[in-house]
Amino acid sequence: MNTIVIQGHVSDEDMFTMMENEMNPSQFHTAPYLREAQEIIRDPENWCKGALAKDMEGNEVELYSRSAAQFCAKGALLLACGGDADGLPSLEHYMLKAKPFGQALHYVGINELRGHEAVMKVFDEAILLAEADDLKYGGTPTPQQLLESRLILPSEPKISIT
Repeated sequence: MNTIVIQGHVSDEDMFTMMENEMNPSQFHTAPYLREAQEIIRDPENWCKGALAKDMEGNEVELYSRSAAQFCAKGALLLACGGDADGLPSLEHYMLKAKPFGQALHYVGINELRGHEAVMKVFDEAILLAEADDLKYGGTPTPQQLLESRLILPSEPKISIT
């Protein structure tokens, strides 16, 4: 099997072709994953800052450790998409687009600086934005609609040729 790695800018046409050939539905239905991530940390006892995951004593642990009991917003997103690095950009798109406080602070910054209640507001708004896109596109957006709305932002995509 030959593998071609494209680095740098990928044209819309190339990205459309890649997405058409390798569509992953988990990337196109983001609202349920955002809801799941929010539920993971809805209870403030399950939320943390300063690490993707911590144990009950507040010590940093690996995200998938059996002792992991608390998660930051990004850790919850990773858990919700099953650690699928391809799914994370779609979820983060809405988290970055959500600005419940009108500022340009990244959702990770809100997690670290504003606290649990603020993180819940970011999730609430991100879920509303994702649901609006589902309605706008009648369910699952086509690859072309995704490109037009920039729901998936390519970075060093890998194309496998068999």
